[in-house]
Amino acid sequence: MFLRNEVSRQIEVESSGIETLLADFLSECLNLSDIHSEVYNKVSFLEFTDNYLEANLSGYPVFRRSAEIKAATYHDLEIKKDETSGIWQATVLFDI
Repeated sequence: MFLRNEVSRQIEVESSGIETLLADFLSECLNLSDIHSEVYNKVSFLEFTDNYLEANLSGYPVFRRSAEIKAATYHDLEIKKDETSGIWQATVLFDI
């Protein structure tokens, strides 16, 4: 169940490559969610390179969750860019 007060968190993540950056970013989001009992539904990237990102997360406090994600995994992690459309696609598996 959601409470109405919107929250905002700023995060920085540095990693060795784009795939690990994605997994580390998602892990940091999960960590913040667990620590603060919040869910995030918006992200604004302030800086983004192949091995560093800075972003603002926005969301809401929660006091009850029906299911929890334990971690983002590196298993079958894939990021690719469609050269025709320029759209990035990612495959990520989560431990639940």
